[in-house]
Amino acid sequence: MKTKFLLFSLMLSLLSITNVWAEKLTVGTNGATWSNGVKTPSAQVGDVLFTALGSGSNDSKYYSSDKSWRFYTANTSGVRITVPEGNKITSVVLTWKTGQPNTPTGWARDKATSPTTYTPNSGTTTDTVDFTRNSSNNFLAQVIEVTYEPTGGGSVAVESVTLDESAITLTEEETQTLTAIVLPADATNKNVTWESDDEDVATVS
Repeated sequence: MKTKFLLFSLMLSLLSITNVWAEKLTVGTNGATWSNGVKTPSAQVGDVLFTALGSGSNDSKYYSSDKSWRFYTANTSGVRITVPEGNKITSVVLTWKTGQPNTPTGWARDKATSPTTYTPNSGTTTDTVDFTRNSSNNFLAQVIEVTYEPTGGGSVAVESVTLDESAITLTEEETQTLTAIVLPADATNKNVTWESDDEDVATVS
């Protein structure tokens, strides 16, 4: 029986070459232990913290019927989004069932229907933003997507990404470790994703 040799190349892509991060809170699924009808004070997804605003017991509850985080009773109830220090929020996309929240001061929205994208106005830089209930309806949030990036001070952009091998030859079932070389060495975000150009031939992980 002949030994089959596989010659293949690997593509390496740096998704965050611009040093942009994104996290998504899907209410009822991730970020917290969601219990129907129970006040939920906070949820954590990756490095992003979502904190309920309002001090009353009815200010923020989860309802499984529509997988919504409901903010009601007080007009000051809502959700505060906080990203790590040294970063700034660049956009928030809210999928909501009813009660579109107030647009934060210094921010703008793209439309009055869900999902709504909120972006800071020019000159507005913050690592925290509040979305509070308006006076018309209870605010029912279902999905909150946050995009953020370094504020610039001390941020080092990626200039190049290479592999320690340009091509390798393997027999079936054989594996080999490859190393991604990200320059400069002190780049702020050196996360990489690996992809094979033909997964019928070889896979990477």
